[in-house]
Amino acid sequence: METSTILADSLSALSDKQLIISWPGHQLSAPLDKPLLLLGRSPQGNDVIINSSVVSRKHATLRWEKGSYYISDGQMVQGEHQPSSNGVYFEGKRIEQHKLENGDVIRIPGENENFVILMYFDASAPPILETESIELNKEITVGRDERNDLIVPDPLVSAIHFTVSPTPDHQHVLRDLNSSNGTYLNGIKLVPDQPRLLRDGDEVHLASMHFRIHFED
Repeated sequence: METSTILADSLSALSDKQLIISWPGHQLSAPLDKPLLLLGRSPQGNDVIINSSVVSRKHATLRWEKGSYYISDGQMVQGEHQPSSNGVYFEGKRIEQHKLENGDVIRIPGENENFVILMYFDASAPPILETESIELNKEITVGRDERNDLIVPDPLVSAIHFTVSPTPDHQHVLRDLNSSNGTYLNGIKLVPDQPRLLRDGDEVHLASMHFRIHFED
């Protein structure tokens, strides 16, 4: 008899160190492979370009120091530090500088649903040991609300974020329920309400959580 489980643990990097950046209608992956990287809307002078109206022309700085990346609000412009207009936020608070850890979610806010999410991945980081598994013998829901089968207490997660459902031929499909910040299957953002077939080893992530799909005979 086949047993199907979904394993929830810390985020796994898709490459050694990178940012997965998403905003309405867009997603990009930015490898972090230099000691100094500049992030902003302008194609001039930035290493990571985010063409969103909530991002300043020169928005943030990523710097490698003592074995870690740090993200700082603003950039040096003509010898003076210039902060961004909308800031850089971590865990709901505007920050001047933050040491990035595997799985950190940075937010650049805007009005309504117009905001930018930056998710940091570091494959070399040791895994977080806390895990949880749930059998997929019925449709399960995942989200922030306590009524879900798997609860993710993260403000960036929607009340009911996605479902995993069995099919008549004993397979399983993943469906994003028009979540605010999206559901990613193997690094690709899902189109809401368009189910995708799951395979053994698939990785699903949302906000600060990572899910690994595992099927056993």
